[in-house]
Amino acid sequence: MNQARLTEINEGILSFSKDATVNTSYLDNEITKGNIFSAIFSETFATPDTTYYTLKCAEGTYLLPLSAQCSAGTLTVTLYEDSDYAGGSEISLLNRNRTSANTATSVLKEGSTGTDKGTPIAVVVVGVEGRGTFLGGGGGSLAPYIITGDTYLIEVTASEACTANLGIAVGEYS
Repeated sequence: MNQARLTEINEGILSFSKDATVNTSYLDNEITKGNIFSAIFSETFATPDTTYYTLKCAEGTYLLPLSAQCSAGTLTVTLYEDSDYAGGSEISLLNRNRTSANTATSVLKEGSTGTDKGTPIAVVVVGVEGRGTFLGGGGGSLAPYIITGDTYLIEVTASEACTANLGIAVGEYS
């Protein structure tokens, strides 16, 4: 809870000041404390294809809604828990409080490979199959989760050539 000074003015004359409580949402408060990190990234598919991302976080990390949008066709985003996928190029998770010195301990990687995807726990399908760029495309998001210390696999499958835009945010507090 934040405190602010409330000043009362009656008929143009300052009569008194008093402390007032300012309420913010829990999420806004965590952003202010520097505990929320996010990344926005895109993938261009020349043909129908699948790409994989891994997310490794500490137990109790809050995975905020993962958003997805595609320019054409259908995009399927599936979240798997306890995957053996690893490797790939790291994608920076930026602090949502741009004045905070806190850095993310969670690691997001693109182009991960493995043999066991793990257990599917969520899926979102966005877009309109076969409509092309004029009528196709769309967006949606996965529900938030409080996740374990496992490796999570994010599988992104495009039904046709398109540009997929993805956004992810994690809250590193418990």
